[in-house]
Amino acid sequence: MNCLDCHAEVPKGARFCAFCGTPLRVCPECEIVLPSSAQFCGICGHSFAKTLQNRSLDEEVFEDPDLIGILFDPERPETQHELREGELTVGAGDKNDVMIDRPAVSWLHALLIVRPERIRLQDSASTNGTYVNSERIHRPVELRNGDIVKFGNVEMKVWLKPQIRG
Repeated sequence: MNCLDCHAEVPKGARFCAFCGTPLRVCPECEIVLPSSAQFCGICGHSFAKTLQNRSLDEEVFEDPDLIGILFDPERPETQHELREGELTVGAGDKNDVMIDRPAVSWLHALLIVRPERIRLQDSASTNGTYVNSERIHRPVELRNGDIVKFGNVEMKVWLKPQIRG
């Protein structure tokens, strides 16, 4: 399926476009991608009227109350890591919460400190560094919606739920 805004291919089950960030409304009956303002599916007739009356699309995207954000690879949109409250390790080791098995990523590369009101990123003395929006970080940095994070040479993008966007 393709995003209606940027026409990039998005994997089945994606809740947003990894390329442009547009929330996706997918018909649960026929799985076609629809504009976020759609009140019904033009293919099968499924009605979104109840959904539209009760909540916004952003609330629908983040209906899981424990989900704070998503870290994803813009080059591989199917690679998405859910960010939930706690301290999440990032690195090449298979015991990490966010495992990135690439040569430039250290065994224990970084730490994500996820709280309901914010997410902070801290480098763990990695060999190739951790970057936020092209700037190498040396102490914990608060992440914002849309930030580009690099672990060594591996680029990821941050998507935060609307309630904590700055």
